[in-house]
Amino acid sequence: MHESCAEASTILCPYLSRRDMRRVTDRRSTGVLPTNSAEKKPDRWVMWICRDFAAYVIDGMPLFRPEPYLRLRTFTYTDGGHLHETPDISPHP
Repeated sequence: MHESCAEASTILCPYLSRRDMRRVTDRRSTGVLPTNSAEKKPDRWVMWICRDFAAYVIDGMPLFRPEPYLRLRTFTYTDGGHLHETPDISPHP
């Protein structure tokens, strides 16, 4: 994904941008979350910025393996529940 597209999702995607937005259930009809999903959200999101990646299919599922990161962007929720970028405290490669 392009960095600008990922950045836009932190604003436009209600699931990411708002802490208290619940995940939509599986196809809105069964009332069940998809397999291997968790209802609880992480308290932070990390954007891994890299130059390239490799793609594989394992047991019919796509797997994307990124190259080492050039930088990381970390996002956390404010007390009001909105996502914002936090200072980069990650080690640099």
